[in-house]
Amino acid sequence: MVLGVLVVLIAAGAAGLWFISRDAPEQVAEAPAGSSSEAVDDYLVDDGDSPAMDDAVPGEELPPGLGYTGYTDYEHAGCDGLDTWVYAGEGGGSAVVVCVSDLDGSLYMRGDFADWPGSGPAQGDVVMGGDVDVVNGIYTARVDGGVVLFHGTDVWFEGDRGGDPLAQFESFWYDDTIWGP
Repeated sequence: MVLGVLVVLIAAGAAGLWFISRDAPEQVAEAPAGSSSEAVDDYLVDDGDSPAMDDAVPGEELPPGLGYTGYTDYEHAGCDGLDTWVYAGEGGGSAVVVCVSDLDGSLYMRGDFADWPGSGPAQGDVVMGGDVDVVNGIYTARVDGGVVLFHGTDVWFEGDRGGDPLAQFESFWYDDTIWGP
């Protein structure tokens, strides 16, 4: 008798769970809107996969060729692996991103500069003890022979021989949702 009641209770519980799971609507997140120099919110879709997982390209708010892991048109202006950027700027033949490391949360710079001494790629770690301001685009990155200074749309190189402009962008893009001091 007790065994029969137990079997009925287990069967009723399993049937109830099956009906509950069928009635729950599937939730799908939508990409937020934005424009240049506004935050591009990182969002979740399909069971927690981030947009960077597929190098998804955001909507119309970003320029063509800029995805969550960097620029597709510039070989050296992209983040490592699945890291995503917090700063992106492009113009005059130059493109640069400041990325967040998934491993330790540190920031680093990757870029292709048309006016880089000798011209070409540059990379380096962002100085974390200095001024870092995601919204205003303020960073200092160590590179061979000096530092790269970011101040919004202006990017400079400073070394032993003084400072030289590297790039000036019409606008820049930032994402202040994935990193903060």
